[in-house]
Amino acid sequence: MTANPPAAGRAARGGRRTWRRWLIAGLVVVLMIPLGLAGAVGLVWARAVTDTVGQVAFERPLAIPPLAESRVEDGTRVVDLRAGKGTTDFGVADTPAETWGYNGSYLGRRCAPNAANGYGST
Repeated sequence: MTANPPAAGRAARGGRRTWRRWLIAGLVVVLMIPLGLAGAVGLVWARAVTDTVGQVAFERPLAIPPLAESRVEDGTRVVDLRAGKGTTDFGVADTPAETWGYNGSYLGRRCAPNAANGYGST
């Protein structure tokens, strides 16, 4: 007796389905490994100790730039700022660092706003 053709077709399709299932399962596993590693690295990073209280000596005062010189023209305060390159010694390396600043080599001048700004707030 000969094999039933529809039954043979089902067996062939079943083999392909099994192969596809194994392929999809393998791809899921391959993708989950890097995601799991990335999650583990993120967890270690998030739980890392970043507290340096008592370990760092703050010997240099914070460099706060002076107020910028200004003038009043027609009731409006005008501040002239010039951006430029310079060098600043942060006390970390042997040589000063290249820096950019306004009216100086590092950061810039502070601008003190007027108390009344025209928007109903001070």
